[in-house]
Amino acid sequence: MADFDFYFKRSIFLFELTAFIIGLICYGTYKTTPNKIIIYFLVITLLNEIIGLIPIIVWKFPESSIAGFLEAHLPDILVRNNIWIASIHSILSFYIFLIYFRELSKRENSRLRMFNWLLVIYTVSVVYDLIHYKTLYIKLGDTHRIVGALCSLIAALLYMKIMLKSDRIIMFYKQLSFWIMVGIIFFNLVTMPIFIFADQLGFSGPVYNYVLVFSCYIMYGCFIVGFIVHARQWHPPPVQ
Repeated sequence: MADFDFYFKRSIFLFELTAFIIGLICYGTYKTTPNKIIIYFLVITLLNEIIGLIPIIVWKFPESSIAGFLEAHLPDILVRNNIWIASIHSILSFYIFLIYFRELSKRENSRLRMFNWLLVIYTVSVVYDLIHYKTLYIKLGDTHRIVGALCSLIAALLYMKIMLKSDRIIMFYKQLSFWIMVGIIFFNLVTMPIFIFADQLGFSGPVYNYVLVFSCYIMYGCFIVGFIVHARQWHPPPVQ
């Protein structure tokens, strides 16, 4: 059962990689829009997964030549612990989500004051967690994750409100931003409770892992659908 839980959690990587590949193939259809921010998020996410595998390889296969090579040539912090890289990824992810919705709203000529305040509030939570930086080597910071999830959810709902008032609402479901918004809203709605009750559920507890994995499946699945739907609707500009 322990092995199943371990590999089940690692299966998120397949969805992340698939979303990145499809997003890269379709990049030309959205490279001039704020949607390109999401491909940067996927790059950072894949780097987080790859670097995070290093201690796992050393732990699962301690006698292997790969583990020996990694221990001999990499700093101890990379070999013994991957919580720190997950902490960095977690902090950056919520910044990317907030900036993404801010840039989308700017494109709609909407007022940005509320989005700026959300960035400020989230930054305060990040600073609080960084003050207690030593705990980031042991567990992900709870404060920035809870505040980040809440701020990202609010930002997504604010953007949805803007789009509901626009003349593009009829075709909204065919836009890449719609699918990304749905994925982010779902992820934050589902994961916020497990972030709040992480200590009670246990960081590696089965409930925590299953909820996190399925919410990632849905979010990256929405990204994949969005890239494909947007690409099918996109028409290249006429040659001058």
